Amino acid sequence: MAQKARALKEHRYEQDEARFSQWNGLLRQYAELQKKNRTWTKSVELMQCAANLVLHENKSLREVCRDFELSKTSLSRFIKRMENDPINLRFGYGTRRKIFNKEQEDSLTEYLLKLAQIFHGIGPKEVRRMAYDYAIKYKINIPGTWHSNEWLGKIGCLHF
Repeated sequence: MAQKARALKEHRYEQDEARFSQWNGLLRQYAELQKKNRTWTKSVELMQCAANLVLHENKSLREVCRDFELSKTSLSRFIKRMENDPINLRFGYGTRRKIFNKEQEDSLTEYLLKLAQIFHGIGPKEVRRMAYDYAIKYKINIPGTWHSNEWLGKIGCLHF
């Protein structure tokens, strides 16, 4: 009986140890993932400094990435951009392309609200068509798909 209890206890201990090692591995993976996710929030100045170390001081890419906690791929892409176009440097996620400036957007919104009051509401297709007509009237540079459809795309309408 004592032998069975000891065997059962050892079996439970092995199961707990296996679970612990599994959780420990998952926690380690999570910590590494969090560390990787923090790397894209770096500034352009930091990327320029790291790129200068690689290009001008002949430090290895991997060493600089390790020191600055940067992604090797991101830094290598930044270095390529820096070599091709050193004036227009950008890094990370850019802002979406704006079609209308603030004044144009405000006047179009005001006009659409007046139309909605007159006609007791307007549908999304009419709004998209009006935005297209407004862009054509003021000769605003618009995407090619707007010309083929003769209205603002659904996604563009969401951003408007």
